[in-house]
Amino acid sequence: MLVSPVFDAGLAGVFGLLLGSFLNVVIHRLPLMLEKQWAAECAQLQGKPAEDGPVYCCQTDGMVGLGAGARSYTQGLHYSSSYAVERAATRDIVADFASHDAAGFRQAAYGFELDADEQRRRHVVQSLLTQPGLAHADYRRRFGTRALDDLPQLHELAALGLATDNGTLMALTERGVACSDSIGPWLVSPRVQRLMEGAAC
Repeated sequence: MLVSPVFDAGLAGVFGLLLGSFLNVVIHRLPLMLEKQWAAECAQLQGKPAEDGPVYCCQTDGMVGLGAGARSYTQGLHYSSSYAVERAATRDIVADFASHDAAGFRQAAYGFELDADEQRRRHVVQSLLTQPGLAHADYRRRFGTRALDDLPQLHELAALGLATDNGTLMALTERGVACSDSIGPWLVSPRVQRLMEGAAC
C-alpha cells in the first residue's frame, strides 16, 4: 500500500535495516560465536588452556554438580543425588527432585568421605579417562608416592594393550578408550563396590 514515496522509502529502509541486522547476526556473528565456543571446548577436552581462561582440572579442582542425578567432587568428598539410567526411573527421580523444598537441598542422600586410598584411586581414574592421561609427576607431587606402586594393577593396562606408559605419562590407547566404561569400575576399591551394591540408586 502506497502512502507516499518518502514514507514508503523510509519504511523499506527501516525494514531493510532490521533484516540486515538479523542476517548479520545469523550469517556472520553466530558462526563466529559458535567457532569460539567449539575451540574452547576442544581445548578443554585436550587439556590445553582456553584462549580466555584457565584449564579446569577435574583431578584437583573439584566440582559441584547441580540438578537431578548430579555428582559432586571435592578433595575429600564424593556425593550425589539419586540417579538412574532407565527412562522410567529417571523420570521418577526428576519428579522427586523437582518436588523438594529448599530444605531438601541442604543435604546429600548418597556419598562418602574419601580416605587417602580413595583419593588416589579417584585421581587415577579421572586422569586416565581424560586427555592427556595420568601424568606420573603430578601424581607424585600430590600424593608423594608412585601411582604404579599404589595401584599395581595399572601394569595390566599396558600389558593388555589398553594403555601406553612412557614413564612420564600413562594414556589409554584407542582400544583402552573403547573399554573405558570397564576400566573405571575395575579400578574401584572393594569398599566402594560394597557401597554401590547396597545403594538404592
